[in-house]
Amino acid sequence: GEHHSVVFFSLEQPREQIFERMLAAESGVGLEDIRTGVFIANPKDVEKIAKARETLSHVFENIHVDDAPAVSSSYISSVARQQYFEKGQIGLIIIDYLHIMKLGERNLVEALGDAVKDLRALGRELKCPVLLLSQLSRQPETSTTLGEGDKRVRRRPELSDLRSSGEIEQSADVVLFLHRESYYDASGFVPDVDEVEVIVKKNRNGRIGITTLNWIPSIMKYKDYDDSPW
Repeated sequence: GEHHSVVFFSLEQPREQIFERMLAAESGVGLEDIRTGVFIANPKDVEKIAKARETLSHVFENIHVDDAPAVSSSYISSVARQQYFEKGQIGLIIIDYLHIMKLGERNLVEALGDAVKDLRALGRELKCPVLLLSQLSRQPETSTTLGEGDKRVRRRPELSDLRSSGEIEQSADVVLFLHRESYYDASGFVPDVDEVEVIVKKNRNGRIGITTLNWIPSIMKYKDYDDSPW
């Protein structure tokens, strides 16, 4: 079928790291092995990497990664429009992430709100979805009492945890939260295969609810949920 381009604004990571993550997820070779070059000593891993590169070749041709740091919403709009005129219809715009955009010296809440509205307008103009990553306020750890003698920590994020601006919630068509219970493990233990909840907290044109995926941190990949994946 027809491949529409993806425009990815990575304000925090250089484009090389984005492509390394894609390579790890596709090949199954550990991200650290790819970054350090250790995989070269293993012929099977070299073969996996070569096959993954071939599979991803068309993806690399259709993804434009802009890794300029601290860019403004006007810069993002300008680059996206340029890609639209050069390559035609854009399939998706990704911004990683809102809170490190260049927002000027104005009131933070107002500046964030204006940036969100600008990016929503950009999506409408170019007729494509805009995926905007946002930080949380780090407050979903408040204790809640469930009943007499039954107290637990509420860790699942709520819409009120979206950091700094109610405009994020108001402008978004869909709000998704990713929640891993192991993130709060005081020991710092991370399982080889973790469970992550995808919480659909707002959905203007559909249902809300929770679904579960498996997260494999070594290769930075999400997979369909399996409670005994290996």
